[in-house]
Amino acid sequence: MVELIHTSDWHLGNPFSAFGGSQREALSAARFEAIERLFTYAREQGVRLVLCAGDQIDNGELRDTKVLLRAFGVISSFPEIQVVMIAGNHDPYTPSSVYARVAAGSYPKNLMFVERPQVVELPDHGVRILAAPLTERHGRVNPIVDLCAGLGTGDGDRGASEGGEDTAVIIGLAHGSAAVSERLGGDSDAFPIPPRLAVEAGLDYLALGDWHSHLSLGERTYYPGTHEPLAFGDDAGSLHVGIEERGTIPTVKRIGSPIYRWEELNRTLRDENLEEALAELGQSADGGSSVIRLVYDGFVSLEGYKRLEEQLTITEGIDFARFVERMPDIRPSADELRAIASEGYMKQVVDKLLLLAEDGDRKADEALLRVYSYFSAASSGRKGGASSAKRQGKSR
Repeated sequence: MVELIHTSDWHLGNPFSAFGGSQREALSAARFEAIERLFTYAREQGVRLVLCAGDQIDNGELRDTKVLLRAFGVISSFPEIQVVMIAGNHDPYTPSSVYARVAAGSYPKNLMFVERPQVVELPDHGVRILAAPLTERHGRVNPIVDLCAGLGTGDGDRGASEGGEDTAVIIGLAHGSAAVSERLGGDSDAFPIPPRLAVEAGLDYLALGDWHSHLSLGERTYYPGTHEPLAFGDDAGSLHVGIEERGTIPTVKRIGSPIYRWEELNRTLRDENLEEALAELGQSADGGSSVIRLVYDGFVSLEGYKRLEEQLTITEGIDFARFVERMPDIRPSADELRAIASEGYMKQVVDKLLLLAEDGDRKADEALLRVYSYFSAASSGRKGGASSAKRQGKSR
């Protein structure tokens, strides 16, 4: 039985430039704490192999070596755990790489950092790892294809070698896109890895990095996602993988829970549900460790808009960080609307739209706002034109 932890995309040293100074420090510290939690889990579960699938360092060619050395400190404190690590597209192994700027003697004894594509034999762990680190930021070639070339193809080739005694579980370790853009967006041409590569090449498991959310591509190919969220929408975590023997389907368990929870809240507001939204702003479900993005849609009265602004200010410190992406539109009052369309056909239109809006018809709200904006602008234009003409007459 082979057990391992599959992790990737730590992005240590990310600047978190959208946040304040103390927030940046806290988010950066959380990324290291999440690594320590991961290794602690491995120790408690008796897992002695960790595979790191690239992008451990954010912008690794420019990052200070202290970031990498701090990660080394965590790894070296778990000496019984063998770590195999490759570079990704954000920290490619180049002469200017942070990995190259650290002395060889500073690398933990339990860390095998793979500098060039190669087969790594770990007989004590019962595995053979086809490790394919990246050596450039941009590429259009499958980084692991050459290593897979000699394995044969298909499930039928997942057996012993010609001698009949090679029972090592074969694992691919690579960093690339796996054509995820077709499903989730992204650049499918950047180090493209065919989604069926593991099946076609005869791999027992393909451990990938690059995508920041958990993603499975069949029974043998996985992205764990970043271990701690970097952005809204990240489905973060790592993977605890078990493989009974060569040829068997892996069992894969998601592990880890974010230290900081990134959540986008989309709310459609009206005066009728405004109190509920205001109360929500005053609640913190996780003790102030949430990074919240608020996206408000809908229409509220001027008074409601003012109350929302004030509640946002009052509750500003209840979450770890809060970003307001969009505020609702201000809907003119019925009296204001009727004042600008007080007779004729437009009065009938406005009355009808007001009735629809009261029933929650969003399109009616949009139409009313357009009517109000049009008549307000027309009214301002007429006033402005008369005033302008009067001033011009005086100047002559």
